[in-house]
Amino acid sequence: METDNTIDEPELIRLISERTGLQNEVAELAISLLSRIVLEEIGQGKVITLVGIGAFSFDLYELMKSGKPAGAIIEANEQVYFRPSPTLRDEGGPRSGWHRRPVATVRAPRKFGPMPPREDLVMRLATEANLNGADARYALDSVVEALRDTLLADREVRFGRLGILSRSPKDPYADLRKMEIERRGFLPLIEEAKKNFVSVEMESSVPVKEERFEVVEIFFGTDRERHPRAKSPAKRFGAGRGNQLSYGVCEVSIPHNHRIGKLESPFMLRYFLQNPAKHVVLMRVDEYSASEFGQAISEHPHKGEKRRALIFIHGFNTSFEDAARRAAQIAYDIEFSGVPFVYSWPSGDKVLDYIRDGNDADQAAIYFQEFVLTVMRNGKFDEVVVLAHSMGNRVLGETIKLMMSGHRKELERMTEVVFAAPDIDADVFRTQIVPPLAKLGIATTLYASSNDKALAASKKANGAPRAGDAGQALLVLAGVETVDASAIETSLFGLNHSYIGSAVRLTADLHHLIEMRARAAYRYGLAAMSNPIGHYWCFRP
Repeated sequence: METDNTIDEPELIRLISERTGLQNEVAELAISLLSRIVLEEIGQGKVITLVGIGAFSFDLYELMKSGKPAGAIIEANEQVYFRPSPTLRDEGGPRSGWHRRPVATVRAPRKFGPMPPREDLVMRLATEANLNGADARYALDSVVEALRDTLLADREVRFGRLGILSRSPKDPYADLRKMEIERRGFLPLIEEAKKNFVSVEMESSVPVKEERFEVVEIFFGTDRERHPRAKSPAKRFGAGRGNQLSYGVCEVSIPHNHRIGKLESPFMLRYFLQNPAKHVVLMRVDEYSASEFGQAISEHPHKGEKRRALIFIHGFNTSFEDAARRAAQIAYDIEFSGVPFVYSWPSGDKVLDYIRDGNDADQAAIYFQEFVLTVMRNGKFDEVVVLAHSMGNRVLGETIKLMMSGHRKELERMTEVVFAAPDIDADVFRTQIVPPLAKLGIATTLYASSNDKALAASKKANGAPRAGDAGQALLVLAGVETVDASAIETSLFGLNHSYIGSAVRLTADLHHLIEMRARAAYRYGLAAMSNPIGHYWCFRP
């Protein structure tokens, strides 16, 4: 029954129109299309996720198995069950600015069939509403953003034929009772479960009590010095060179009240005060031999029909601990459906170690090449995406040159290379790194910024423009999609150099690029630009 706290569909349409300028008819068609598509897909037995909103299913039992917590399941209407997205849970109260993720896309979690690609949804709306593709994409994104903001404001919302959605469960046991009596055919011990708030035994144990954080597994490679007797996972690898390649896997916590783009940590005394329920914490590090590593990644489960890998290479002034934390945060925030990896070269973890870090990055290329070959030869991946940040691009650039001369076939298996704020000489990037990628047809993206003070300092120290510069130094090259990220405001100790992974809008763009495989022309929030050299993209102010 609808209450004063419930926004009905006409009010939702009005709010979307006032905020975006969309015509009421277009907003109504976008709502109708999204709810209709979800109904069509769950009618085939799938559990479907509307990214940033939640999961839907006709089968409560399958919905509970597809993710936790069971206690957050509510009934959207008489037939459809809804589980709010973990990103809607915020114990500190609604903060929609940080949670906002305008991604109108639907997908199925692991073990369930895929949804139509996002661009298919755009084309369907464009046809039904007689819109061009950009306007249809904007309409879909606007609907999802309005839904998120409404739910984050602790209001319920009627969403098309899917019924009333809410981020706050009222009585999850009512759903368990309904499911077991009507679908399983026997009377459960509901009262006992309510007392203990643990689980109800059915065909398998259904968890009701939840942890206050998620755990992200990150496979790693590093040529840092080893400290195998270190008691803390953060101290297992130091800042010095190890002169050998080490493999392993680590576990990183992501708290349920995590904000997109943030690496939550205590203000001070991290090792004493960090808490997985509140902070992004490196919880565990396990080392593997090369053969154990190969077997582990070959057997690691994945979502979707294709096996996909994302390899992140960190930048200057980064410890092994923070490299793992950042890799987990990026994989979690962009909702990567494949297997995430991090390569950690021996950065000194000190702002004043710039020259030393540069030398250590250059020497790490031979070890990173070995790591990439191990991943490609053992992981059975259909797609491999490499994302490098800052000085980590030196490791990637040198490795590309090495592989072009000795392992060209393996290099061709890279499906996307992303250079983020690359601290590489612009001429070296233009003449030695981009041509091999363009020749092999490897999709390449360059994120640059005119506000990056770290790159400005690097330019002064090295005496030449950097590939990550924007403004008059912006590189626009054949075979490269250049994105000017100058409009994104972020900072790292005032250096404006951590915008990869820490800016909400850029995180959404990385989701579309890496997870959805969408080119710049199809990514909402980017505007096409041109200069005398060619065409590029920038974030709308």
